[in-house]
Amino acid sequence: MIGNAMKYLEMLKHAIAKPDEADFAKLRELYAEWESYFPYSRDEEHGVGLNKALDACDWKTALEDVNFLIRENYLDIEAHSAAEIIYRALGEMEKSGFHGKFSRGMINSILKSGDGLDFKSAYIVVDVREEYVVMKYLGVEPLTQDLVMDENNHQYDVFEVKNLMNGQKSRIHFNVDRPKSWLDQNYMKL
Repeated sequence: MIGNAMKYLEMLKHAIAKPDEADFAKLRELYAEWESYFPYSRDEEHGVGLNKALDACDWKTALEDVNFLIRENYLDIEAHSAAEIIYRALGEMEKSGFHGKFSRGMINSILKSGDGLDFKSAYIVVDVREEYVVMKYLGVEPLTQDLVMDENNHQYDVFEVKNLMNGQKSRIHFNVDRPKSWLDQNYMKL
């Protein structure tokens, strides 16, 4: 476990220095093996505060909240996306660009893990919030959600979704083995 933590921290350091060269899929995988992995958590006080500050264009407060969220979990895609917006509004284009590259790198690593059309090609997530980030990115709204186990004991969140552009309904499959395994092992500790 210590070896994986060191690998994760080294990969994270590299990704921060050179997000264009980062292997975000491997980084997310190592994060899921790290002892501090907590796939069902986000500081809701700062998350709600961030959304309110963004809506009010209160960039100073938004920046405080987003920095807290990124310190809490550097792989928080939503926080990096918000940081991109905040820094752009503050005219700090280099920082905005960094956070944009980081969030898009994370999203692309999920999109490259499958196409979400069925169990065999499900998107692989390591944090349940990633499901909602991907659906937002794809321009779909979740209508229903089912937790399903296949014949090989892999677990999936299967969402019925509606395309926000044309109203068409479809299903998206997410492999949730990592977060569900963590929950099964740690449920009593919560």
